[in-house]
Amino acid sequence: MKRSLIPVLALLSTGLVPPPASAAPTVDSNTFGALRARAIGPAVMSGRIASLDAVATDPVTVYAGTASGGLWLSKDGGTTFDPIFDEYTQSIGAVRVAPSDPQTVWVGTGESWTRNSVSIGEGVFKSTDGGESWEKMGLEDSERIGAIRIHPTDPDTVYVCALGQLFQDYEERGVYKTTDGGETWKRVLY
Repeated sequence: MKRSLIPVLALLSTGLVPPPASAAPTVDSNTFGALRARAIGPAVMSGRIASLDAVATDPVTVYAGTASGGLWLSKDGGTTFDPIFDEYTQSIGAVRVAPSDPQTVWVGTGESWTRNSVSIGEGVFKSTDGGESWEKMGLEDSERIGAIRIHPTDPDTVYVCALGQLFQDYEERGVYKTTDGGETWKRVLY
C-alpha cells in the first residue's frame, strides 16, 4: 500500500515532529564566528526616521530625514549614510526629491509627531545640487512640517503641510503652496 508524504510534510513544517537527524545541520562556534555587528543607519531614539525619499531614476540614492537626528544621504541603497544637514537643524519632518529634477530636494524641518518630547524646526529648505548646499525658503514660524508634495513636472510648484505650534491656536498652520520655488507662499488650506 502506498502512503502520501503530504501529512508527514505538514507535521514536519509545524515543528511538532523533529526532522530526521541526518537533515539537521551542524551548528557550532565556527558557523557564525566571523559575523560582526555593523551600523546600517540612524536607529536610536534621536534617529527616528520621519521621512524617506529616493531618486526615481537612481533608486540607490536615498534621503532619510530623522525626527531629531538630522538628514542623511545614502548613495548605495542604504548600506551607508552620511549626514548632510548638520549645520541647520536636527529635527526633520519631511523630505522630498523633485520627480522632474533629482538634484532638487525639499526638506521640511520640525518633528511632525506630536508626543511628549518633540523638536521644532526652522521652516522649509531647498537644495538644487542634490543636498550639497541648502537655502532656507520660508515658513520659519510653522515649527513643524509634516509633508511635502512637488508637482511632477515643475520642481518650483510645491505644497507643504505646516502643523504649527502643538498646544494652541496658531496662524502659521495649514497647507501652503509656492509656484516660484519658495520665494513666496500662499496658504491654500487652513
